[in-house]
Amino acid sequence: MIITSTESNSFDLPTDLLQLVLSKLTSFQDILRFRAVCSSWNTAAKSHIASPSLSLSPQTPWLMLPSNQRDDSHSRSFFSFAEKKAYTFKNVFEGLDDAWCVGSSHGWLIIVDERANLFVLNPFLEGRRRSFKLPSITNSNLSTMPALYIAKHLRKTFVSKAVLLFDQSQSKEFSFYVVIIYSFARKIAYCNHVEEGNWNELHPADENQSSYCDIVSHNGKLITLSSAYIVEVFEFHKQGPVRVAKLEPTSPLVFDARTEKYLKDMYFSQTYLVESKDRRFVVSRFVGYFVNGDNEPVEEEDLLPDDDTQPLVYPYRTLEFVVHEFDLTTNKSKKIESLEGQALFVGGSDSMLISTLDFPEYKENSIYFTDDNWIGMEGDYMYGGHDNGVYNLGTKVVKSCYGFDDERIDPPPFWTVPSPW
Repeated sequence: MIITSTESNSFDLPTDLLQLVLSKLTSFQDILRFRAVCSSWNTAAKSHIASPSLSLSPQTPWLMLPSNQRDDSHSRSFFSFAEKKAYTFKNVFEGLDDAWCVGSSHGWLIIVDERANLFVLNPFLEGRRRSFKLPSITNSNLSTMPALYIAKHLRKTFVSKAVLLFDQSQSKEFSFYVVIIYSFARKIAYCNHVEEGNWNELHPADENQSSYCDIVSHNGKLITLSSAYIVEVFEFHKQGPVRVAKLEPTSPLVFDARTEKYLKDMYFSQTYLVESKDRRFVVSRFVGYFVNGDNEPVEEEDLLPDDDTQPLVYPYRTLEFVVHEFDLTTNKSKKIESLEGQALFVGGSDSMLISTLDFPEYKENSIYFTDDNWIGMEGDYMYGGHDNGVYNLGTKVVKSCYGFDDERIDPPPFWTVPSPW
C-alpha cells in the first residue's frame, strides 16, 4: 500500500463526484496522488481502476529501488523520471522474504523468494489479484540438482530472465503464461498459472541451436533471440505455444575496430532484443570485469599490487553499447549510429523503446540500463547491483541515471512500467 497522507473529513465527497474527477485523470501518477488523499478517495480509485472502461495515457518506465530502510525488506520505492520523485509502497513484498526480481512485464514483476519459489506480483495493485504463485522450479523437470541446493546456491542465478504473456484465449478468466530463461545452458521454459502442472521446455526449431540471449513479450507474442542471432516468434494459446516465425540472420553483425577490443578476456558482453511497433534492435552491452577509477579495464592480476597486502576493489562496469537494427522481413542487420529522438531501456526487464519527443524527461539517443549481471553480483560482497546508468550513443559516455551512493545495491534496481491491471 502506498504511504498516504493524514485523514481529514474535509475531503469526503459524493461517490459520483469522485468518479467524475477520476474520469478526467489520464496518468498513473495522478491516480496515485488521488489515492493518497484519504481512505474514501483510495476506495474510489480502486473501483475506478477495476473498471473495464479505464483508459490511461501511455506509461513510461519507472526505476524500482530497494527500501531506504535497512530493516525493511518488504517495501520498495519507484522513481518517476517525469516528476523526479520517488513513490514508496509499503509491504509490496510482504510474505516474500529476501525477494529477488528476475523479470518485469506490463507492470508485473516475477519474483524469487528465499526458498526459490517463483511469484508474479503487481506492486501497484491491492487485493486478491495482486500476486500469484507459480509452479516450483526446484521440484521440476528443469533440473536434476537437489531442490535445497538450488535454493541455497543458485536462487539468484538459476532464472536469468522472465517475461509474462497474457493468455488471449481466456476471455473470462485472468490468465497468463510466464516464460523464463533458465540454467547455465540458457534454455527456455514456460507455464500457465491457471493450469495445475509443471514447467514445460520450449524447444528451438533446430535441435543444434545455441543457447538463448534474450526473450521479450511484445503484442501478446513471445519473441526469442539466440546467441546465433536467430529470431523466433511464438503465439501462446490454450494448447500451448505455436511457432509462427523463424528468422535466421542473413548478414553478420558488424563491429568496428573500436569495439573489437571487447573480444579480449578483460570484457564480457550481454545481448538484448528490443521490439517496437515496426522496428527490431539487437543491443550489445560490453562490460569490463574489473574497471578502475579512470574507467579503464585492468587485468585481474593487477588487483594485487606488490606494495599492498589488500587487493584493490575494481567492480565490473558497463563501458559501451553497440546497436544493430534487423529488417523485420529479411532479418538483415545494420549498425545504428543514432536512435533519432528515441531511447532504449535494457536490463532484467522487458526491453523497451520510447520516443523522447513524447517523453522529454528522457535523453534522446540514449540507452538506459540496469545491472543484470546476476552471477557477478554473487562474486563479491563489496559490490553488485551498482552497474546502472545512461549511455549516450553519440558521445559514447556513460552517466548516472540516479544518484546511487553505494557500490553494493541489494536488491538491484529494476525497470517497470506502472500498470493498474
